Order: sequence, then C-alpha cells, then structure tokens
Amino acid sequence: MEFIKSSEINIISHKFHYYLNNKQHDLIKINIINKYNLMLLINTKNKGIISLILQYGIITCDNEIILIIEPYLTMKRDFLNLIIYYNKDINKCINLFKKINLDLFLQKDLEFLINHKLYFLLIMLDGLFLKLDIEGTDIYNSILKKYKLMNINKYISLFTKKINDKTLQEFNNIINKKYNYIIDAGNILFSRNGLIDTHSVNDLKTVIDTYPNSLIIIHKRHLKNKYIYNIIKEQLYYATPQHINDDLFIIIAYLNTQVNIITNDTFKDHSIDDNYLRCHINDVLIKYTNEKGKFTFEPIQKHTRCIQVINNCLYIPTKYKFIEIVN
Repeated sequence: MEFIKSSEINIISHKFHYYLNNKQHDLIKINIINKYNLMLLINTKNKGIISLILQYGIITCDNEIILIIEPYLTMKRDFLNLIIYYNKDINKCINLFKKINLDLFLQKDLEFLINHKLYFLLIMLDGLFLKLDIEGTDIYNSILKKYKLMNINKYISLFTKKINDKTLQEFNNIINKKYNYIIDAGNILFSRNGLIDTHSVNDLKTVIDTYPNSLIIIHKRHLKNKYIYNIIKEQLYYATPQHINDDLFIIIAYLNTQVNIITNDTFKDHSIDDNYLRCHINDVLIKYTNEKGKFTFEPIQKHTRCIQVINNCLYIPTKYKFIEIVN
C-alpha cells in the first residue's frame, strides 16, 4: 500500500503555501496533486494539507476536488470558508455549520458571520455567550430574555463528586432550604484591604443586612472569630471544611437554585473549565465596590448577556449593551 512519508509532508506543505501565495495554481495541480495523488495526500490525515487542498479547490472552483475533500474536513476555518463558497445554498451551509463545535466558536468567528451577512446561521448561536467589541445600545433591554442554565444535572454530578459523601450530605441539608441569594462571605471579608479586621466584620454585616434571606458560604476557620460568628449564627449558613475551596460549595448551591451570588470572584482560578457554565454564572453575579465600608452593588441583570433570537431578530451582546440584527 502506497503512502506519503512523514518527512515529505512538511516539504509538500511548504510548496503548497508557496504556490498558493504566488497564485501558481497550475503548479499545484502538476507538482502536488498529480504527483502525489489526491487520495494519498488525504490519507496523510494531516489537517494542514487537507485545509490547503480545500483552499485550492475553492480558489479554482474545482467542485470535484471540493466534494472529495469535504468528508475529511475537521477544522472550523475550513467549514467557514466552504460556507462562503456555498453561500447561495442555504441548506448546504446550515448542514456544514452543524459540523462545527460551537464550544470552540470565538468572537472572531461571530464577526466573520456578520461581515459576510450570514444572518441565517446566527440563529443557530442562540444562547451562546459571545460578544462584539463595540458599544451597542440598551434600548432592547425590555424584550431580552432570561435564560436558565441547561444540563444542570450534568454539572451537579461533575462538582459533587469532588466532595466526600458525609460532607455532601451535610451540605445538601442546607442548600435544600429556601433562600434568595448566595453570599460569598470570604470574598466580602477580604474585600477592603485583603485582610480580616474589625472593618471586615462590619462589611459582612452590611451585605447580610442588604440581602436578607441569603445562604452564606463561609470557611470554617472564620467562625473562630467570635464577632463573625455572632453576625451569622442566626442566619442560614454553611461552614466549609478545610482543604476544600469555598467556591466549590458556592457553585453547587447555585446549580441547585440558580439564585444570584454576591461576590466579586469570577471563578476563573479553579474548578470551572466549562466556558458556558463560567459565563452563565458570571452573568448572575452581583458585583460590588467597597469604599471604606460604603457598598455600591451592581443591579441584578434582568436578562442574560448571551446571543438571543427573538422572533425574526437577533440580539448580540456588545461591550456593555446589545445590538440588533434583523434576520
């Protein structure tokens, strides 16, 4: 069985790039495709080579080569380039777009669709946390929706398995009670000077008074401070054990209720490696500024800052607001 040696792949790739950049398409046909055989090139399973073959097929409008190479495409940019090639065939473009892993979709890909006016594909991004780097406007706020987190059970299972059964049972007894907010006590206590002092205790009391009927998540070591303990002893709270990050319990409590979380933490430093979940949680945070004990809280978002499809319009988040695109 014939095959192309791995040592030749870089040489072929270099030639391919050179010919494409210099628009010497006839030399690609002669010195690469005819010389090495199209299927042997494909069977290298080299993503770069496959992408170059597609580029050649698109540039030369060689539909035969495009049809042959299409089943072997895996790269997002190849699907997007092929969508542009077939842009008048809506069904074909939709089927190609469905092959793209939207977990890997980026702001530049969103801009690509908008710049090419592929609005019929944008509706497939409903609920995706992507934004544009422009100003936008807030005139659409009254019609935007609040999205619930999907696949909750999957996430609950993912995070609860990090906690032993006894601790989890104790925690479940707490989080199954009714509360309207979750307070990240550690984040509040350290918010002023990065250390706990008498001011920190007052700061925590201020937040608890501002958001009554909250679940307070606090590390067990902080309860050794009698002033902190006296503030929360009549509240609904859970003291997290040693060697387990407080944020894990905050996340699990949120997954059970989807209520707002009072914290300036964005949960980037651990635990959440799922972009959808991280964005969704950050969308429900009530962030604050603490100026020597005077708190200013950001307003609760009444809508979700994700791409939204409402009737025939698309609403896409920007730096601070939204833009509207009529499909």
